[in-house]
Amino acid sequence: MSPITKIASRRQLLQLAGMCAQNLPPDLPHDIVQEWIDEPVELRKFLEKLRIGTFDLTQVKTREIEVMIDPSRSTEQWIKARKCEFNHDDDIRPHTIEKFLTVKRDVTGPYKATVVAFNLGCDAGLKKVLRIRERLGLKPVGFEHEAALAEQHPKLIAELDIIVNPDVVIEWHMDNSGSSYHSYLQGHQNLGTPGDANFGWYGRTWFLGLKE
Repeated sequence: MSPITKIASRRQLLQLAGMCAQNLPPDLPHDIVQEWIDEPVELRKFLEKLRIGTFDLTQVKTREIEVMIDPSRSTEQWIKARKCEFNHDDDIRPHTIEKFLTVKRDVTGPYKATVVAFNLGCDAGLKKVLRIRERLGLKPVGFEHEAALAEQHPKLIAELDIIVNPDVVIEWHMDNSGSSYHSYLQGHQNLGTPGDANFGWYGRTWFLGLKE
């Protein structure tokens, strides 16, 4: 017969909550605290992992990258510019990717845009990624930003390994027409996909947002 585990009393839990409040690190990262406030289930997950001895936390890292956007380029030219050495995006076609272009057509020449790559440090689904991006004050990125990043900063892509544009449908998602898209830049051969069958991304993945 297995031993019976005695559950903590309400008084003990209140005492523990008080001790936790008194002993929180003074430099606890804003992202962790806000994530627990926004989504208490994440706090419950943390406590459960703490109970069994393993845990991971959302600790956001960011990299700002300046890119030049040429509004005279066609959709086909943006697709060509996006090609990376280890990417195999045969499913990207002009008629499926045009809706993700946000180029400023009213400007007379190339203009600068600041793209921000951010990393959560833990596995995460799309909902969490977009919520944290909004918290960082970043806007959605267009396909042209992703293409310019691939064309102008190949060394950075190799350094970060996998960069995902969450505004373009990732490869295992399907749109209403049944078409699938790749939406990540891969810096190394045979590194693998940035997520798993549960539509979550691995902790090493970087995501894109637009700073304005």
